[in-house]
Amino acid sequence: MRLLRGSKFSFKVVEGIPEMKGAIIEGDYNIMIMQILGPSLEELFTYCKRKFSLKTVLMAIVQMLERIEHV
Repeated sequence: MRLLRGSKFSFKVVEGIPEMKGAIIEGDYNIMIMQILGPSLEELFTYCKRKFSLKTVLMAIVQMLERIEHV
């Protein structure tokens, strides 16, 4: 197992975009370690009995577009 070191990441922390904690090379595999932001959209969908309101869907779309614009 080899931990990648040397390059320091200096990215602005943005809400909704996970922070990269590190990277590892293990044989043929490259592993990226990232921050967990909370429950997945699938978990939330299941929690809401597989139905989102129109307002929830529109709010999610706006947040997704804002994050894509930032990236």
